[in-house]
This record gives sequence, C-alpha cells and structure tokens, in this order.
Amino acid sequence: MKAIIASDIHGSAQATELLDARIKAENPDLLFLLGDLLYHGPRNALPHDYDTMRTAELLNQYKDIIIAVRGNCDAEVDQWVLDFSLSDASACYYDEDTGINFVLSHGHHVGMIASEPLESMPPHCAFLSGHTHIKTLEVKNGVLCVNPGSTSIPKDGVASYASYTNGLFELKTLEGEILQSCKW
Repeated sequence: MKAIIASDIHGSAQATELLDARIKAENPDLLFLLGDLLYHGPRNALPHDYDTMRTAELLNQYKDIIIAVRGNCDAEVDQWVLDFSLSDASACYYDEDTGINFVLSHGHHVGMIASEPLESMPPHCAFLSGHTHIKTLEVKNGVLCVNPGSTSIPKDGVASYASYTNGLFELKTLEGEILQSCKW
C-alpha cells in the first residue's frame, strides 16, 4: 500500500497545487488528511494564495481515496464544499500487507508529546497527527509518531508532507526531497 499524509493546508491554493503535483507523481492508494484543510484559524496569518474554494476543488478530485479527520480550524460549513467526509476526532486504517495499524488524529485533543494516549494504541501502530506544524518521525512508547508538518504554514521553516510505502515512512518537502525516513 502507498499513501500520502498531509496536514494543516489552511486554504492555501498554492500549497495544495504543490501537494497535488506530488500526489500525481507518487500515485498513492490512499490520501490521509489530518485536518485544518480550508480555514487559516485566528492565530495564523493568511497563508500565501489563500483560496478555500480552489483548495477544496483540488482536494475533491481525490475524494475516493481520502481518509480525513477534522482539525481545530475545520468548521461544519467546510463540509459543504468538500466531497469527502471529515471524521470528527479520529480515524483508523489497517494495512493488511504490513500489519500496521494507522490511527489518524489532528492532534489538538491528543498531543504527540503526551505519552499516556500512546500507551493505549493498538500493537504495531503508526500514530498520524498534525496540528503543531512541525515535522516529526520518531518512536515514542512503542508507537511510531508521524507528523507531516504543514504544507502552508510550517513552524519549522519547511513546507512538507509525508509518504508511506509498504512500511517505509518518509518526511518530504513539497518538492519531493526526502528529509527523513523510517522503516516500521
């Protein structure tokens, strides 16, 4: 199985166009979206090329392969322009080929720093979350924690996403440059 993992797009059409190019180049089976898709939120400056309708249009073309969760900046009204559903708090996916359990969360309710929630994760789990806008790919309490960072408002300076291919996780720039990888 192959997947693209993205978070914190915040309505940037330019960032979504770059992500769209990566999706087309990598041709994933699934697209995991970890929230904060359209609205920039009250604490963030407007992202470059802020255009929620264009962002929705670009994402909607992948409606059949998207598994998405709601972020703290996602509103009920966003669902009116999205052709795929946003799960309220979390979602799960199981890769039968590798035995990896994916747990998806935006991360604003369950932080990646807190160890207690990680202890209750299923075995051989990859916990995917966004929210912090900071890339993370590390094992904590026996759980692989993956935060793809932000495509549009990175707080660590580099717009990014993550990919997954048969147990290999990679953090990448929006141009596709590999920054970090981990086999799980």
